[in-house]
Amino acid sequence: MTDRSVLRYPQLAIDEPSRHQLSLLRARRIDQQQRQRLESVLGAPLPEVPNASTSGDREILWLAPNQWLIRAADTELDIAARIDDACRGMLFHVADVTDAWRAVEIDGRRSADLIAKGCSLDLHPTVFRVGQAKRSLLSQIHVLLHRISGSGYRIYFDVSVWDHVVQWLKVSAEEFRRDPALEGDAETRRDGQILLAPMS
Repeated sequence: MTDRSVLRYPQLAIDEPSRHQLSLLRARRIDQQQRQRLESVLGAPLPEVPNASTSGDREILWLAPNQWLIRAADTELDIAARIDDACRGMLFHVADVTDAWRAVEIDGRRSADLIAKGCSLDLHPTVFRVGQAKRSLLSQIHVLLHRISGSGYRIYFDVSVWDHVVQWLKVSAEEFRRDPALEGDAETRRDGQILLAPMS
């Protein structure tokens, strides 16, 4: 399934990620053998450093001590059930939060400029590095902001505020509809209209 486009401008794109599974895992007192068994099921190591993420077969984001968000692109596999089996003998809780959380992906040269309009995090790449995921507010909405590339971000938030977040993004992105840097580029114009330029 391809991503569903929310908005596309010459140097900015907002998409809803293709279907995925999200699981929230809390676990305490994990010994080395249990960790190895769990990470084998997850297909990636559990990040232990605050705001870090790891990726492999799945993407794992550190949320708090002993708490992680697990994103799986394979929607046919019941990952929560496999985690439950791998965690036997631990003090743990795992929940499928796929229907409780929504996400948008923002990419392009102006992505950080757009996010900075409603988020107080320092988005400079030396401060907020690729792979980091931080909780913050975006337009007064609690979000989890994950930097997935130099210009790309994935934002997770409660499903109940989907309409508010999308509306805010569209209104806030209006100033980026036309990019003066591309105005003279013949490859981005046809009949006087700016076309979508390839994302960097």
